[in-house]
Amino acid sequence: MTEDEYEFYNKEFKAFSKNKRFDVTELNIQISNLININVFEEPIEKKVEVEVETSFLNYYKNQMNKIDKPSTKKSYLNSLNKLNQYLLFKNKSDLLFTELTKEFIVSYITYLRNKSLTDSTIKTYLSSMKAVMNDAIDDEDLKVNFPKNPFRKLELKIDVKPKRLVTREDISKLRHITKEDELFIYSRMFLLSLYTNGMRVSDLILLKVGNFTKDYCEYMMLKNKKSMKIDIDRNINKMLIDILELPDYYNQYKATKITTIYGNQSVSYNELTAIIRKRYDNPLDVGNSISYKNYDFVDKNDKELLSNLDRLEDISNQIDVFVKRKIFDDLKKLPKDQYLFQSVIKSDVFKGYNKLNTFTQEQYNKMKSINAFYYTSLKKICKKFDLSVDALSSHNARHTFVNRIILLDGINLNDVRDRLNHSVLSMTSTYISKGFEFKKGKIISDDFNKDHRL
Repeated sequence: MTEDEYEFYNKEFKAFSKNKRFDVTELNIQISNLININVFEEPIEKKVEVEVETSFLNYYKNQMNKIDKPSTKKSYLNSLNKLNQYLLFKNKSDLLFTELTKEFIVSYITYLRNKSLTDSTIKTYLSSMKAVMNDAIDDEDLKVNFPKNPFRKLELKIDVKPKRLVTREDISKLRHITKEDELFIYSRMFLLSLYTNGMRVSDLILLKVGNFTKDYCEYMMLKNKKSMKIDIDRNINKMLIDILELPDYYNQYKATKITTIYGNQSVSYNELTAIIRKRYDNPLDVGNSISYKNYDFVDKNDKELLSNLDRLEDISNQIDVFVKRKIFDDLKKLPKDQYLFQSVIKSDVFKGYNKLNTFTQEQYNKMKSINAFYYTSLKKICKKFDLSVDALSSHNARHTFVNRIILLDGINLNDVRDRLNHSVLSMTSTYISKGFEFKKGKIISDDFNKDHRL
């Protein structure tokens, strides 16, 4: 082996990293066998049944059986199954606490990597084992002389994959999907998630009419039981109209004459838009063009055009207020416990469900099924409407929201952390900045409103 090839050797895990120069699989298996030959390759004597006090596997099963949350229990079971596969590979029927050493963990990681598992997946398996080991160390009734905690100072570096983000053009295509399309409701689910600060799909599915007031959307996050409060803006208004099949109030008000602070004469949104468009067709001086009120190539010396754009913005804001009132009046006529996406749930399995409670097995299975169908539908949307990505996940709206607002002027990482309701900044980013103001939510809403005028 050359000196250049040796640079791929990871001393921490005593294994070669995957690379394009040579196949590491056979080498890593040989290294693993050499490292563990004295521990694992000795003939195994017949033993009596191992008691829970000394068996890590038995203690793991006991801890797993105490878990109520189905998703967590399933994660623990997957981890246990994978660990049992490794023990079988080593001709072992059990794993004692005294055998769970750092060397064992490193060898286990090598085995999983040789099975082509990603470090992210491996970390998930190890997390369950680490949690059980921590429980055991804190368990005063457990009579075991523990070796050093094998998970201490053992870090698995994860290469973060680039997130698939939707573009402004993608968002426009999603918004233009019509009600006649079978994928319409799933496009609205994704867009509503995007416009509500990247709401998680589980919270989206459990969103009720009662979560909406005239000005805010308030709900408890299922994941951490924290409360979220989001300003209702134009985009959320439009999603509510589509999802609940309400009258198209925006089109109604766009044809209504409205008086603005910029003049006594009443004019409708449609009339003023036609005047502005005509002015655009006959610019006074293209050389003096600027961006103004979400319009590009505006002649900065054309006072009439600038004034009309000011009036149009004022009319748009007034229409938003009118529509918000109309929608709230409609919501008051509906049962507060009605799910927004009942047509997607298609059963009463969540009727009366309280987010403070753990899912029943039936509810967990239903949520998992909805998630799977939602993901499949998003993939169909990408293909059918030629989006810039070939697939979307339920978390993609959250990634898109974060990556878009972080570029806005006046928004820092603490603002993003607050909008996502992360408990610590490290969950949002490794960079630290301070100074959140709740009113900055308007900056975010204004940016999304740029994509789509009334």
